[in-house]
Amino acid sequence: MDFHRDFRREINRSIRSHESHILSCWYDSQFEPDRLRRFHVDGADGITREAAIKEFLIPLHRLLLEYFTTGESRFRDLYLNERFMDSEKAVSRYIGRFVATDRNSPASTLFTEAGFLQYSDTEWVLDASSNWPDAPSWFNVVKAEDTHRADLKQ
Repeated sequence: MDFHRDFRREINRSIRSHESHILSCWYDSQFEPDRLRRFHVDGADGITREAAIKEFLIPLHRLLLEYFTTGESRFRDLYLNERFMDSEKAVSRYIGRFVATDRNSPASTLFTEAGFLQYSDTEWVLDASSNWPDAPSWFNVVKAEDTHRADLKQ
C-alpha cells in the first residue's frame, strides 16, 4: 500500500467536498479590504468577489488538487511559482512583524537595522522601491531569478 498516495487521495476528497467553503474563506482572508489597503495591492480594489475567485483562486486551487491527485511535484512547484509571481506583481511595500518577548530580545533591532521604518508597536514597513539593505554576513540571499528552485533544496 502506498501510504502517501492514499493519504493524498483522502486529502483530495476532503478538499473537493468543501471546495466552495474553502474558496470563500480563502477570498475572505486574502482579499479582505483592510488587508489590501494595508499592503497597497494595486488594482485589487475594483475586482469583484466572483471575479477574484474565478481568476485567481480557482486556478490555484486546481493546481493543489492536481498535486494531491498525482503527487507530481510539477503541480506543487507551479502552484508555489504562481503564488510567488502574484505576490511580486502586487508588492509596493514589505511589512515585518515582531512581537517582543523575554526570549527574542536579541532580534528586536532586526527590522530597524534592515532599513524598515516602525509603523506600529509590532509592525515595520520597507517601501518596495527602497534600496535593499545589505544582508548580514550570516545570511545567504538567493534571488529566485538567479537559481532554479531545486538548487535551493541543497
